[in-house]
Amino acid sequence: MKLRREDPVFRNPKPGGVDGAVLGTEAFVLRFFGEDGDDRLLLVNLGSDLQLAGIPEPLLAPVEDASWKLIWSSEDPGYGGFGTPPPQEGNWRAPGHGTVVLASDQSHSGAKGR
Repeated sequence: MKLRREDPVFRNPKPGGVDGAVLGTEAFVLRFFGEDGDDRLLLVNLGSDLQLAGIPEPLLAPVEDASWKLIWSSEDPGYGGFGTPPPQEGNWRAPGHGTVVLASDQSHSGAKGR
């Protein structure tokens, strides 16, 4: 997979640098911890669409002064899907029968390199 080869967090994982949690009966998240908060989230939803707003899961929280940006989705039109809207703070949706990968977006905050 291109993402695994080219993304620095997936290409060079830190020892012990992944944690996971169950989000529902058919959904889970894996968080890969990168350098200086440059983290990745892998959200897998084997069921129907799942609203993530209000789920008390700390792994879903971005690092301080940052947000999440979508970097890959199994729902991409290139794979025959209908697309995935970008995550919005407080109003996330995990597409049903899909997987998304999110990256920490620190470019607007100046948080990178702390």
